[in-house]
Amino acid sequence: MQARNTAPKPLVSVYAEKGVLAFRFSSKYNPLFEILDGKAPNKQRTMGLGLRESPENWKLAQSAALRIERDLSDSENWQILFDPTFVKYGLAVKYSAAALKLAAPIPKAETEITVGTMWEEYLVWKKTVVEETTFKQRYRKYTNAVKGLIWDNRSRAFTTTKIQLGNIPLDRDSAIVEAIVAISVSEKNKLSSALSEAFEYAKTKGLLVNPVSVMNYSR
Repeated sequence: MQARNTAPKPLVSVYAEKGVLAFRFSSKYNPLFEILDGKAPNKQRTMGLGLRESPENWKLAQSAALRIERDLSDSENWQILFDPTFVKYGLAVKYSAAALKLAAPIPKAETEITVGTMWEEYLVWKKTVVEETTFKQRYRKYTNAVKGLIWDNRSRAFTTTKIQLGNIPLDRDSAIVEAIVAISVSEKNKLSSALSEAFEYAKTKGLLVNPVSVMNYSR
């Protein structure tokens, strides 16, 4: 007689649909999604992750699923442990304003962070949601621009510009504008979009003293 598999089914599982990974949540969590979505799911809630199916992304998604299930399984502390924005789990899941309100607040810094600090925090997350080749080719170039580094073909080395965007605090709008204008980089509009996205990410993480900056209008 064949022994039954008695291992419990995961409450947060990963599956692939049309080459893109997604989560499937147990109906046990329907009350939670009623809060997040504003209505109760009529079946098991699923959530696309925006990650292409690959061994690396499967590993990332399964690791995140285990962490989410662990946080939600703590009946006493789940509201503190669980991050409904999913940033804690290294995922770029866009969620509702209700989710942001439920997220545990992060202590704010006493002084405003610099563009460089904002950018480095953003890169940690961005690396998990784009292809490795894209990250290396595009975001390495953007990082050099933020740091004020320019490649000199004659000397075969980087030189530093006079104005370095990365060193400017986010509350110095005029200095940020001047630095962005001075940057010489191809596809500057895409760099501006990435800076704007980095600013929005910093806001959701509670890294800003005053979440109003020229970065809101850098696209």
